[in-house]
Amino acid sequence: MQLTKHFSLAEATYSATAITKEINNHPSKEQLVQLVYSAQQMEIVRRILGNKPINITSWLRVQELNRAVGGSPTSDHQTGGAIDFKCPRFGSPHEICLQLMQFKEELAYDQLILEPTWVHISFPIGRSRGQELTYVQGGPFKKGIV
Repeated sequence: MQLTKHFSLAEATYSATAITKEINNHPSKEQLVQLVYSAQQMEIVRRILGNKPINITSWLRVQELNRAVGGSPTSDHQTGGAIDFKCPRFGSPHEICLQLMQFKEELAYDQLILEPTWVHISFPIGRSRGQELTYVQGGPFKKGIV
């Protein structure tokens, strides 16, 4: 099932950990609504990144899966509102974040986080704080993209 032109339900729910641990990572009706909205926002991200292919590394994580991967108990991945991704044909995660920040108002993201090898972006329905953070190993996140 396609959520949007470039994003499928299969890629939104894929998890090697879910397969290995036999965790059912299929969305509820509420999660499916959030997945469609997030996919629509990711179409905007794709356009901003020059319509280059986006590689999803993590999207929906049902509560059991989120625990299994050590995710935050308040993670927006649990609702389908957060996406971890790469876009190698555009550039590094740092370059991606800098580009997306230029379209902050249009994207209306809640969080944009520069991780070591990917970008985390979240679009929970009804919340768009516009936070930008950078992951720091062994410490708290730094404010801004650094």
